[in-house]
Amino acid sequence: MVGVNVLRPSSVPDFTRDVVCVLGLPFDVISLEQVAARVRSARLSRTPLLLATANLNFIVAARNNAPFRQAIIHSQLNLADGMPIVWVAKLLRVPLPARVAGSSLFERLQESSSEAPVKVFFFGAPDGVAEQACHRVNALQGGVCCVGYESPGFGTVESMSSDDQIRRINEAQPDFLVVALGAEKGLAWIERNFAGLEAPVVSHLGAVVGMAAGHIHRAPPRWQRWGLEWLWRIKEEPFLWRRYWSDAKVFSRLLAGSVLPLWWHQVVEGAAARASGVRATGMTRGGAFHLRLIRVSVDEGDGEAQSLSSLRAQLASAAASGLPVVVEAQDLVHIDGRVLGLLMLLYGHLRDRSMSFTIQGVSACLRRQFRWHEALFLLDADSAVAPTSWGQPREVA
Repeated sequence: MVGVNVLRPSSVPDFTRDVVCVLGLPFDVISLEQVAARVRSARLSRTPLLLATANLNFIVAARNNAPFRQAIIHSQLNLADGMPIVWVAKLLRVPLPARVAGSSLFERLQESSSEAPVKVFFFGAPDGVAEQACHRVNALQGGVCCVGYESPGFGTVESMSSDDQIRRINEAQPDFLVVALGAEKGLAWIERNFAGLEAPVVSHLGAVVGMAAGHIHRAPPRWQRWGLEWLWRIKEEPFLWRRYWSDAKVFSRLLAGSVLPLWWHQVVEGAAARASGVRATGMTRGGAFHLRLIRVSVDEGDGEAQSLSSLRAQLASAAASGLPVVVEAQDLVHIDGRVLGLLMLLYGHLRDRSMSFTIQGVSACLRRQFRWHEALFLLDADSAVAPTSWGQPREVA
């Protein structure tokens, strides 16, 4: 369970992000090189950057754990760290071109030795593993150096969040805090402590610490390309087979109940669905910001980029208004992953502030599309207005 949440460092989400919804989570359309550049930029500017590396296990956990899902939506970059996510995106013609794994990001930073090393701090992993990872990273003398480590054991999020622990991390002055506590506990720990952390880049990269320590080895590139890294991980860590088996069973149900029906809907609708764009208008009325989504045809000159530009601008206005938001969707027949991904950013922003997010005028056909995208939570008004306890917003240096 996520503990004390913290507000994002900026007052309004970045709606210029190129995000798409896949299986109920927003993913950034971004390359490995671009992510590495963002990390280096955040290090130099000391601008907070929270990274999530969501794989199939994240998808499964987020379906039944709303705070965990919200923690992922908080992230300023959410990377598709799993080939099943990429395969589903390709089947549904969602522009998510490649997997961007957290371990690949760490390797790329290590290879970049042309500038000052990125200072990392390892928090988590079994006793001795983080220490060994720290020593091995420093022995390589590459683009990453380790300035500290701590293995807090297997206690609660609260027991791992003492003032002394946060102080020790901050005194090491890392550029990149790598957390390894297990996905749900790790994101809960980050949510609870992000406001007090001074490291500009924070991410849960569970396997990275074990790989850096040499306790586990990464799959060969060919296995990675074929989507068989999970099988290699079982060879390295046999206990993982239970998690992978459980996730595979849920994934099979998602394929049958959501992915294939959505794919078939796209096949049946064909050009009609692909030619539909969404334009947005907004106005304040009755103490709320009303955001109206209007179907447009790309054949009439209002192409995808132009219609998304209109939507991005109105979403930013809605977030900046400081008011509850009512999305009017009665004019929509189709909704795609790009629109849903952007709506999720607004939803997460309002949830942070315990403000309501309501979508009205959803037809039965449109509701089915929300369900197939695993995005029904956006239509759940009770969930949208549920109060949450937040800490103080983190100041940007």
